[in-house]
Amino acid sequence: MTKREKNIIWIAVAVGAVFILSQGFPAVRSLYAQRSATIETLRNDIERETRLFDNSMLWQERRTEIETRLNGLGAQLFSGDSVPLISANIQRMVRDYGNQVGVVITSTRLAEPMQT
Repeated sequence: MTKREKNIIWIAVAVGAVFILSQGFPAVRSLYAQRSATIETLRNDIERETRLFDNSMLWQERRTEIETRLNGLGAQLFSGDSVPLISANIQRMVRDYGNQVGVVITSTRLAEPMQT
């Protein structure tokens, strides 16, 4: 190989190196930035899942407490599907309470429903 051929090869290698650096470095940097963003997203997801798992027992306790309160409140509601049935239940309860305390209730008036 002549000196001229060696110089041409070295110039080609230098041009190739400059091309690889000018095109490859930004691509590698972009990949690194995407990888860093993905890692940060995964860390945030893991932290959120851990926090939710830690709070799951608290939410289960709250649910149990609310269901217990709901059942207690359901027992205090008047049963019936229509206004006359509910009115009859209220009248029965008033008579029962009156009998318990010794008051005789001879008549009660039906409640008149209001609708807005």
